[in-house]
Amino acid sequence: MPHDHADHSPADRILRGGRIYTQDPSRPWAEALAVSGNRISVIGSNADVDSLAGPHTQMIELNGRFVMPGFNDAHIHFTPSMLPLLRQCGITTAQTITEVADLPEYVRLAGEGALTVRLEVRLPLQTWSEFPRYRALAAQTGGMVEVIGLKAYADGMLRKRTAFLLEPYSGSASGRGSLTKAAADTAVFDRMLDGAVSVGADVSTHAIGDAATRFVLGHYENLIARHKLAGHRLRVIHASLVSPVDFSRFGASNIIAEVNPYHAMAIPWLKNIVGEERTRWAFAFRTLKANGARLCFGSDYPGPDGRPEFPLNPLSGIQATVLHENPQERLSVQEGLAAYTIGSAYASRHEDLKGALQAAMVADLIVLSENPLEVAADRIDSIRVIQTWMNGNIVFQGPA
Repeated sequence: MPHDHADHSPADRILRGGRIYTQDPSRPWAEALAVSGNRISVIGSNADVDSLAGPHTQMIELNGRFVMPGFNDAHIHFTPSMLPLLRQCGITTAQTITEVADLPEYVRLAGEGALTVRLEVRLPLQTWSEFPRYRALAAQTGGMVEVIGLKAYADGMLRKRTAFLLEPYSGSASGRGSLTKAAADTAVFDRMLDGAVSVGADVSTHAIGDAATRFVLGHYENLIARHKLAGHRLRVIHASLVSPVDFSRFGASNIIAEVNPYHAMAIPWLKNIVGEERTRWAFAFRTLKANGARLCFGSDYPGPDGRPEFPLNPLSGIQATVLHENPQERLSVQEGLAAYTIGSAYASRHEDLKGALQAAMVADLIVLSENPLEVAADRIDSIRVIQTWMNGNIVFQGPA
């Protein structure tokens, strides 16, 4: 049954005659939806929404086009110059890693109505005591900018051999990277984690090497036990290498793996850095998921040196996971779409607001040129975004 439209007043916009992939398990597909204000009021068949057409309702015929929730990029380094590219890629929420100094600019852009993407901001963990003040500053933007949590770094990068490994790098007798200064002082690190909990902030920690991932899992497990945390949204960012014995710890503590699907393209050169044997557990998306980790996808755009190295296009990320260099770690298109929508929404505690197309959720959606569930795997990233809708308004219109 369609969700009952409470006041039966005409919808502002109706999209009909489409193949709407809802991400709602109780109704995976629909053909039409009605938008009132910035929310979906009804989703169902054409007949379910047609009665809501009034003299001022904008009618949009989808002509069988594929529609899905807007993409939610769980890991981006946002600058205002990226806005056109985000719209064009169908990204309606960007979870940005940012410095405190950038926050007022985001709030100003929101106040001017210039933001065409929701920004969910994570600030450095050491700023935890100021978190309530920054969150209140963002709260005046009506949901366009939100301070969702704090970010820490446990180690560095594989290519610079600064990621923290359990065993040495290839060609090295003892070099295995190290923890960052902030993480190495474990008493201070734990105090900052406790501080984050005390102000209601969710924590995400960058951990690339298998030793760093093990370190973060251990500190998270202790944090959960110390504070009897339930319903937390603790994330391990990247989890690029995980020791086989540590995968199960993600599911056991309900920890989120915020992974970057396109990074799996690095496996060929990674073999020179950590050896072939260890790359079996590199970017192990299928194993993480099978062990109960909650997956959310992000691009890490533009890349480590600020150059556009990783593509922003979520469909490129999904293609990379479907064609993972290691066939045992491949995900399906459906799983990739879920990690880029509902998975990312869950990670920031918004699974009831977005990530799926259901009545009462925000009208953040995209219309694609083709159905990603039907095209050949190596053509997924050639699919174009025809329209991006955010808050019930079209913010990007490409060629049909």
